[in-house]
Amino acid sequence: MTKISCKECGWKGDEQSLLTANNPFHLSEQITGCPQCDSINSTIQVCDVPDCWDDINSCWPNYAIEYLADILNGDYSVAGAREDLESLIGSIHDPRAGGDPVEVK
Repeated sequence: MTKISCKECGWKGDEQSLLTANNPFHLSEQITGCPQCDSINSTIQVCDVPDCWDDINSCWPNYAIEYLADILNGDYSVAGAREDLESLIGSIHDPRAGGDPVEVK
């Protein structure tokens, strides 16, 4: 299940609940609508961690692989990574704080 949130009204749900239709200006494209406020193309995919509704593009699990690749390529120092990762301690992304371990895809 892909979690979705509306930027206009704050609705939270899953991808299957979205309204969909053909774009009247470009019939080969689909548009999506929020099932609560009917706004068009205002929804975003959110983090797949339980109880986290942050934009997927700014959420920690989404960047885990990038951190590792940057460290291995020498573009990011281990000290810098440790400093950034310390901010996750106790957050919902920390399995020790009651969050579930996240499988990075």
